[in-house]
Amino acid sequence: MDFSVVQSELLRTLQLVGAVVPAKSVLQSVLSSVLVRATDDGRVRLEGTDGDQYLRTELRATVEKPGVVAVQGRRFLEIVKELPAGTLRLRLTGTALEVSSGQGKFRLVTRSVEDFPTPPEIPDGKGVDLPPADLERLIRSTVYAVATDESRLELSGVLMEMTPGTIRLVGTDGHRLARAAVSTETEHTWRVLVPPRTLATLQRLIPEAGDSVRIASEGKHVRFDVGPNQLLGRLLSGEYPNYERVIPEGNDRVAVVSTETFLAAVRRVGIFSDSFTKRVTLGLETGKLRISVSTQDVGEAEEEIEARYEGESMRISYNAAYLIEMLRTIEGGEVEMAFKSSMQAGLFRPSATDAPDLLCLVMPLRLPDEETNAEGSTQQESRVR
Repeated sequence: MDFSVVQSELLRTLQLVGAVVPAKSVLQSVLSSVLVRATDDGRVRLEGTDGDQYLRTELRATVEKPGVVAVQGRRFLEIVKELPAGTLRLRLTGTALEVSSGQGKFRLVTRSVEDFPTPPEIPDGKGVDLPPADLERLIRSTVYAVATDESRLELSGVLMEMTPGTIRLVGTDGHRLARAAVSTETEHTWRVLVPPRTLATLQRLIPEAGDSVRIASEGKHVRFDVGPNQLLGRLLSGEYPNYERVIPEGNDRVAVVSTETFLAAVRRVGIFSDSFTKRVTLGLETGKLRISVSTQDVGEAEEEIEARYEGESMRISYNAAYLIEMLRTIEGGEVEMAFKSSMQAGLFRPSATDAPDLLCLVMPLRLPDEETNAEGSTQQESRVR
């Protein structure tokens, strides 16, 4: 194998592949390797995997002699990163991959290509194309809500649901839920559970996409074609809960506020919340929303903002961190909030009629004056099950 390539292009591609190569893998493990394949059509393909994700990408090169080798990924990335800008020559010399730059020569010991995992083949028959911006928004609007522990494995992934004309992503940890959807030209129906790590890798690849990202799924894997990159991810198992069942109906106390103003107020008031519950209380009255907190040994805070609201006065408490993460995903300038009581889930969505399809549900905490009547956790028992 012998080829020449621009240092900056090789570095960019290696950084993408390096994101899926395990950082703490045993040095001699095949999973710590990157597969380098030079082809006679002037392309170099790099491949890396952690066993659950498999990323394949490519770049243009001047190939004198095609071939394939496997080398330790982190070392390869580190030396290419430290080399000066310009053209690099890479060639197989005996059992080493030699990287030449100017007067420097650096030799990486190669590993067995035969031991490198082979990715599954996923047919394209049930695939769908999405604009990159739509896909990025779907991920950003839902992935924050998934469970971070593995006590319920099915809640530690994002549900990707395909129905005729629509693709929908849903994330929940049992205390909150985020559902985002976009219209698409598909007649297929399938639903899979995608790990957040795979979606995080996909988000890094999206800037590389052209006009669309191709999504296909088969068996235990999902595939994303993003420009010159192809990402395959192992799916999670388990039965996802019936999330539609927990979305309340009849939340008729509706208020509309500025998303930016509300977010800023919650961030300020939340500084005074309890470090465990992070509880802040929302108080709705005609024309205004009051965000307040009083925490022993910390202090108290209160801020009032304008609200389009004409219903009965009410109070409801939430985890400030949940509100902040949710509000960051609301587009369109204003957020519509719909409540029924202080004991039932609140619904949040963009107010604008032409805003993206997004619905967020957050379970309330007990109001401070209700805690004297209940022992144990301040979190309500109703969850997404």
